[in-house]
Amino acid sequence: MEAIVFNRGDIIVRQGEMGEYFYFLSKGQARVFRQAREGEPPVLLAELGAGVSFGEEALVADLPRNANVSMVTEGRVMRLCKADFEELVLEPTLNRIEWVDAEKLTTAGAHRVDVRFPEEFEDDGLTGALNVPLGMLRMCMTKIDRRIEYIVYCNDGKRSAASAFLMASGGFNARVLNGGITTQGSIDKVDDTKNNIPAANPFGSASNADIFAEEPPAPASPKPT
Repeated sequence: MEAIVFNRGDIIVRQGEMGEYFYFLSKGQARVFRQAREGEPPVLLAELGAGVSFGEEALVADLPRNANVSMVTEGRVMRLCKADFEELVLEPTLNRIEWVDAEKLTTAGAHRVDVRFPEEFEDDGLTGALNVPLGMLRMCMTKIDRRIEYIVYCNDGKRSAASAFLMASGGFNARVLNGGITTQGSIDKVDDTKNNIPAANPFGSASNADIFAEEPPAPASPKPT
């Protein structure tokens, strides 16, 4: 990893830029801001202290950074390039699963999590799945029941890989549906799955991301992307 020293006010990550590095804050404090629309003031999302990592979402999902991260104090950040992050951190962490095995786990009590946008979920979301878009997952993780096994999916496996990494880092038992639901071998099964009787949803309504376990275990620390 490469160590970089930052001064107070320095920006580590800029919203809208493509991700190149995974970061670990080894010294100092930082803040995470997100600007919802051009011309509007940025909103404070989180405050970070030493020992927190961030930046993985943009790398895994190949999406632009969705927030700014700036230093509140002087500090030091360790960073890892995308290729090394994928080889050394991401892949050893992810637990990928094929459709057939995912169906067996669902029958045994595992629950599906659709991390796509609501309009995508409404179009072809699987029966019994909870829709928590990737961008909302960090804020929702503190209320998710950690006692349940989860199968995370999206269209092509990218957003779900980022989501499963976040969940695994937070202590959840989460698996990624390999290739997503629109790849050959799984797309033909989607309609059949939607007609199945949904399993009991630990969050309440399958379309309501605001209903969660009432007494979850210790919360996960929010991190920026």
